[in-house]
Amino acid sequence: MMRFLLLFGVLMSLGCATTPGQKEDAEKRKSTKAYFKGLEAEDLKPDEKSRKLCKKGLKTAKEDGWKAMIVSANHCLKAENRSALKYLAKSLSKRFPVSPWGSYYQSLVSELEGNLELSEWYIDLAVKKSGQTVGLFDYQRARLQYQKGNLVESVELFERALSKDKTLKSAKLLLGEIYYQQRDYKKSARFFDESFTAFDASPQRYLAFSYALVQTKQVERCIEVISQGIRRNPLHLNLRLYLAKVYETVKNDYKNALSEYEEAHDLVKSGRIKTKPNLDLAKKIQFLEKKIEADAAKAKKIRISQRGY
Repeated sequence: MMRFLLLFGVLMSLGCATTPGQKEDAEKRKSTKAYFKGLEAEDLKPDEKSRKLCKKGLKTAKEDGWKAMIVSANHCLKAENRSALKYLAKSLSKRFPVSPWGSYYQSLVSELEGNLELSEWYIDLAVKKSGQTVGLFDYQRARLQYQKGNLVESVELFERALSKDKTLKSAKLLLGEIYYQQRDYKKSARFFDESFTAFDASPQRYLAFSYALVQTKQVERCIEVISQGIRRNPLHLNLRLYLAKVYETVKNDYKNALSEYEEAHDLVKSGRIKTKPNLDLAKKIQFLEKKIEADAAKAKKIRISQRGY
């Protein structure tokens, strides 16, 4: 998921060099400071209103200030109007050449067009214009490296982005996924845990997060997460089967495992879940019923022997 910009009452500070040899660069960075006033990174989600607001922004782009143009660019991004976003990105670069935002949006456009090399070039330009102080730009650079399969570089850039902006929860989510792929479940669980509530996560992310939690002995938290995933995705079979498996094989809670398997079986049998299970649910249910019955009989026998009759 990408992170984009909306307007808030936040001033992101830009460090300015003061040595004589860096005076010119300092003045350039100082002049860009105004282009961060009132901005904060935030995830954008699809919005029907954005189509109209994107078109409206196109009509007023020549007169709008840079903040209004960024708002319009965000709406075009949400509306998936690539041509409009491209026009606004170029207009931002032309009208506000000192500002990094035109370069930033041109990086996003190039990425959407599949040209990752050009996207990198634009985001590097945005970084140079901003004085390398903006976490969001490092986040964009990290995403590009992630897409290119350069996991080591992407991790370093995600970490750098978070050191500059701890609110970048998307960076934490992607770090959770990367560490999961690398089987570093401790770090994966930590980054997932710090970011998960901010997203309408996919079933696959719920599965990855809950698996990482099991591997780090956080079983109750795993059950909590996977149960939340089921509430949001009630017809996802693998979520239900994984919860049943955790109850059965990790907690040895056969009654709750049986309940989960039975519910999954009923949903499959009724046709509400179309996915074919990778095990015979009827046989699994019979096995657990016998297991519970045998355990109950064994417990009764022990109680009787303890009483001495």
